[in-house]
Amino acid sequence: MIGINRVLFGCKNDRFGGCGSLLNLHKPDALPSTKHYGFKIIGGIHEEEAVKLLQSFYNRENFHAPDHKRKRKPAIAEEGADDSKEVS
Repeated sequence: MIGINRVLFGCKNDRFGGCGSLLNLHKPDALPSTKHYGFKIIGGIHEEEAVKLLQSFYNRENFHAPDHKRKRKPAIAEEGADDSKEVS
C-alpha cells in the first residue's frame, strides 16, 4: 500500500471489517504484492460512539436508492392485532 503508515478506527465490524475482524489487510502477507508491507492499526478510539454511529447508519433506509434496490424494513404489527385466521 502506498503511503499508509497506520490506520486508526473506532470499532471492528465483523461483517465488513478489514483490519482484524473479517480481513487482516494490515498484515504484510494480506495482499499478493511485494509493495505491500502492512501497516499499524489502532482500534477502539471512541468505540461506544463508533458502534452507535454504525448501528444508526445500518438501521436507516436509503431513500435515494432506486425503488427496486431498496431494502424495506418489515412493518411492526400493531399491539393487540390478531393476524390469525379462524379455521373451521
